[in-house]
Order: sequence, then C-alpha cells, then structure tokens
Amino acid sequence: VLEFIYYFRWLRLAHAPSRGAGENPERNGSLMPAHVFGLVALATGIALASRLAASSTEAVLALAGAGVVLLAAWHLPGRALQTLSLVAIGAAGWMLHGAGALEPTSITGFFMLIVLFGAFTVALAGVGTPPEGKRYHGLFLLLVASLVVLVDARTPLAFFAGWELMTWTSYLLVAQGERGGRPAFRYMLFSGAAGFLVLGGLMVATGAGAAGIADFARLTGPAVLWTAFLMGAGFAVKAASAGAHVWAPDAY
Repeated sequence: VLEFIYYFRWLRLAHAPSRGAGENPERNGSLMPAHVFGLVALATGIALASRLAASSTEAVLALAGAGVVLLAAWHLPGRALQTLSLVAIGAAGWMLHGAGALEPTSITGFFMLIVLFGAFTVALAGVGTPPEGKRYHGLFLLLVASLVVLVDARTPLAFFAGWELMTWTSYLLVAQGERGGRPAFRYMLFSGAAGFLVLGGLMVATGAGAAGIADFARLTGPAVLWTAFLMGAGFAVKAASAGAHVWAPDAY
C-alpha cells in the first residue's frame, strides 16, 4: 500500500504545474512516452480481460478499440467525438443483445442493461455539455468497456481485472479536470485500498475452493465471513459510503 501511495504521489507531482522557472514536463512532451505506454497498456489489458468474460468479448473489444481511436483522434471537433462515442455504445449494445447478454431475468443481464443505459445517458448528455478535455470521450469508452468486463465476469480473476481497469480509467477521467490532480490522487488512494480489500476477499474465496463467481454461494465456515467482510469493505470504500466518502466530492 505504501509503495502504491508513493508512485501515485510521484505521478501527481509530475503533472503539477511548475513552481519555478522551468516548464511543466507535460507541456514540453517529456512525459509523452509514458502516456502512450500507459494508454496502450490499458487498452491491451481490457482486450485481454475481455477473453475472461463469458459473452461480451466482441462488445468489449469494440468499445476498447473505439476508445483508443478517439484518444488518437482527440483533435476532431467535439460534436464528432460525441457522435462517435454514442455510435460505439450503441454498437456494443447491439453486440451484447446478439450474444444474449442483455436478458433482464438474469442478474448479469440486469446489471449489463444498467451499465449500457447509464453509458448512453451520459454520452447523450455530453452532446449538450462539452467536457473540459477532448480525451474524455476515448477514456469514457474505455471505462464502459471495463464495466462490461466487470459485470460479465465469471471468475475471480476476470472480476478483479475488470475492477482494476475500471479504477484506472476512472482515475484518468478525474485527472482530466481543470484542477483534477489532487482529487484524482485522493480518489486513487482510496480506490487502491478498496482494490486490496476486494483482492483479499477473492483470494480467501479462491483458497476455499471457489473456482468461479457462482461458487461463492457454496462457501462455508470462516471463508464466508472473511470473503463477505473484505469484499464488502472494498465495495463500501468504492461506493463512498459514510466514513470513506472524503474522496467523492472533489472527484465528482
């Protein structure tokens, strides 16, 4: 956890405006290789994680691919980026429908519908409310792709991959704000702690014999309590519940 905090403190300082006579390293392009590597690694992670999902591989790849394209084409007019974002979400919804992943009678299909409805609503609202940064649209599509992976996960590994990808894309979105450096850093500290708690719960369940998410219902003994406690605590931090909500106001 301390190492996690250290590296993200360095990241925040690297992007902070210079207080001296020197230039901001982000402005002179010295951080560009790190940015490119990070975005490529993020998109690659989403693509690989999509193979762990049950029925959403094509939709995840389409969303991730469209996100990378929009990141590369950030110089296009805002209205064009907004339109392409809506088209990508609509296409992903069509793919998920064709794969049978939107059945409202199943819990996965129910939450998948919520994710798509929320994504389409936010993208549609963006048409009338231009974001502060033009890279918003590409990052937003990567976030939606990570949420699809998370909802469609069938194994603890796929669930944690979707969780972490969601965390990273959310961090990058928060950091896009005009004064997003400090709120993004605070968000990532709490999200990192939440991720460690969720990972601990998944490890307890896996050690108790749960090879898939469905096997969690068959856990017995202390494994049930520890899995519920660790994952519940991680969810509470991520949901900004009372006592763990200090990151939320500035981040939102």
